[in-house]
Amino acid sequence: PGPPDVYERVMAMLPPQAAGFPTRPPDPRTDPPEHRVYEIRGLGDDRYDLRIAGHRVQGSQDTDTLLARIQSDAKSWVAATSLEACFIHAGVVEWKGAGVVIPGATHSGKSTLVFEFVKAGAAYFSDDFAVIDDHGMVWPFSQPLALRQPDGTHTTLNAESLGGPAGTTGVPIGSVIRTSYQRGHTFEPRELSLRITSILRRA
Repeated sequence: PGPPDVYERVMAMLPPQAAGFPTRPPDPRTDPPEHRVYEIRGLGDDRYDLRIAGHRVQGSQDTDTLLARIQSDAKSWVAATSLEACFIHAGVVEWKGAGVVIPGATHSGKSTLVFEFVKAGAAYFSDDFAVIDDHGMVWPFSQPLALRQPDGTHTTLNAESLGGPAGTTGVPIGSVIRTSYQRGHTFEPRELSLRITSILRRA
């Protein structure tokens, strides 16, 4: 047996589908499977055996590690197998009806910048993936914002706790901010001549 609330905690980590997202019926002849199986077996003393899609994850997991591994794998699997959207590693907020996309590598400061945008009143979409459909609309990937602390741990926050709303539907992309966060530095933006598609392709 797993922890009593493991199912509820796993479900709470999975991003819900945004309202109105365009979908099409799956084609079983060519499309990847629509499900992924996670098997959890309790070993006692808050240790668990985890299998993902039939493959055992090496070593036993405590509850927090178990949930983090499932969340990370689920996000990667959804991004890799999506048929209706392109997933870009980026933070996203909505401001005045348009999406602000902040592409960047891990540790570049995407979550910190998203955090500050939402504190200023922008709608929170994601601090991890920009989900872009065939029409160029960006959609919420609504999981709590994970803000990295100096000691390497993460503080998990939702949009309401920051004072901003959470996005619920797709919006057109208004701007792409190609930057990184450095504490104590002054923000001096300049407009680039590259097209948005070129910037996203390089992200």
